[in-house]
Amino acid sequence: MPLYGISDYFFINQYSDMRVNLTIFCAFLLLFCCAGDKSKTKEDVIQQEIITLDLTRLQNMHACDEYFLSESVDKLDIVFLELTNNTLISNIFDIKVTEKDIFVCDYKSGISRFDHEGRFLNKIGRKGQGPGEYQGFYNIEVDDDKKYIYFYDYVYSKIFKFNFEGEFINDSLKRFSDVISGTNPYVLLVNDKLFLIDLLPVIHEREKYFTFALFDDNYQIKKYLYNPELLTRTKEIWENRQLSYGWKNFWTEKNPSISVYDKQFMMSFYAGDTIYRFDLENECFTPLFILRMGDKPTFEESHQWIKDDSFFDHILLLDFLDTQKYIYFYLFKSNHLYILKYEKENGKQCIYKDVATIDRWNIPGSPSFVRKLIKYSLSFKNDFCGGSFSINYRSTGKYWVSVLFPEQMKEIKTEEIGKEVVKDQNLIKEYLRVLENIREDDNPILLIATLK
Repeated sequence: MPLYGISDYFFINQYSDMRVNLTIFCAFLLLFCCAGDKSKTKEDVIQQEIITLDLTRLQNMHACDEYFLSESVDKLDIVFLELTNNTLISNIFDIKVTEKDIFVCDYKSGISRFDHEGRFLNKIGRKGQGPGEYQGFYNIEVDDDKKYIYFYDYVYSKIFKFNFEGEFINDSLKRFSDVISGTNPYVLLVNDKLFLIDLLPVIHEREKYFTFALFDDNYQIKKYLYNPELLTRTKEIWENRQLSYGWKNFWTEKNPSISVYDKQFMMSFYAGDTIYRFDLENECFTPLFILRMGDKPTFEESHQWIKDDSFFDHILLLDFLDTQKYIYFYLFKSNHLYILKYEKENGKQCIYKDVATIDRWNIPGSPSFVRKLIKYSLSFKNDFCGGSFSINYRSTGKYWVSVLFPEQMKEIKTEEIGKEVVKDQNLIKEYLRVLENIREDDNPILLIATLK
C-alpha cells in the first residue's frame, strides 16, 4: 500500500488511477499539511500530481541503449588530489563538492579541503577529546553560502559546526542520546534545513522511532517525521533489536533513498514504494510517485538482517536520481538490475537492463546463516572522456563524483578507451595520460560531473 507523509505523521491512502485527481489531492494537502493554519485556502496549496508507475512487467517495457552521462551532465572535470603528509587519502567515506571547494573525508586523514585544481587548502578540525575536537561521524554537510560544515558525532551525540577554514564554530551543546534510538545517525542539509536521520537497529527504547528530525537554527528539534511502518511496530522493533543465536530476528534497515536536485529534496523509505517531495513551506513530505511493484515483501522479510532468498525475488527500489530532464529509478529483481528512465516533460519511459549480484558470506558462529547483500553500481556511459562513470558520491544537488584509486586505474584498458567516440578530445587525452602515468602511492583521482 502506498504511503503518504504529511506533517508530524504520515497518513495512509491508496490510489488506483494512473494519475490522482488534483482536487482530491489538494483537499488532502489542505487537511494535513495546513492543519492549524486557518488562513490557508485550497488556492494557497501547491498543486502537485501524484504519478503512478506500473513496474510489474519490467522485462516487457520499451528497452533503450546504455545511458550516457551527457544526458544529465553539463561538464566533467578530472581532479588530481594533491599528495602531502597531511593528505594521504586511502579510505574515503564521504565527499562534498561546492562551487570552489572539495571536501574529502578519510578515516585516517580526517576532513581535507581542496580546491577544484586538487590543491590542498586546509584540514577541518581534528580528532580528539579536547574542546572543539570530534571522535567519529558518517558524513558531512556543507553550506556553501555561509561557508559552514556540519556533522553528527555519534560518540559525543552532538552536532558539530566548523567553517571552511577548519575552525571550530560551535556544537549543539545538548546531547541527542535521549532522542536517538539507532546506531547509525547522520545529518542532511537541504535548502538551509538541517535534518538528523535515525535508522534501525535500535539500541534505546522509545515510544516512537522517527526517521527524520528537523532542527531550528539553535539545534533544537522542531519536528519529527516518521515512517508509518515503524509507528505500527514499535514493540516488535524493540524486541528484535539484538544479535543473538537466532539472528534472523535482528531487524535493520538501509538509509532512505535521497536525491536532491535544483533545491528539490526527494526521498523514499527503505523497501518503500513511494517517492516523496519535501514541501519547504509546510515542512512536510508529500508524495510524487507511487511505484507499483507487485507483491511486496513483508516488513519482517525486508528488515531481517539475515534474509531468505525469496526476498530477492520481489521488485525492489534500490535508489533513484533526479536530474533536469529525467529521473532514473534503480530497481532489482532476481539478480537483475533494471534502470528505468522517466522523462519528466512527457512521462515517456524506457528500461535498461544491467548486471547486479547478491554477495553472500557465512556468519561465523551462527547456525549456518548466510549474509546477503545486493551489489550494484549507479553507472553511466562516460561519453565525455571514455569508459564508465560510477556515481560514488552525490553533493549539494549539483555534482556527481566518481573516485578512481590507483589500483583501479591500472586495470582500465586504455586501448579500448582510446577508440571510443567522445565529446571532448582534449579531455580524453588528459584522461589517458592520467591512466598511463598513475603511480601506486598516488592519491585517488576524482571525476567530478556538474549537472545541467
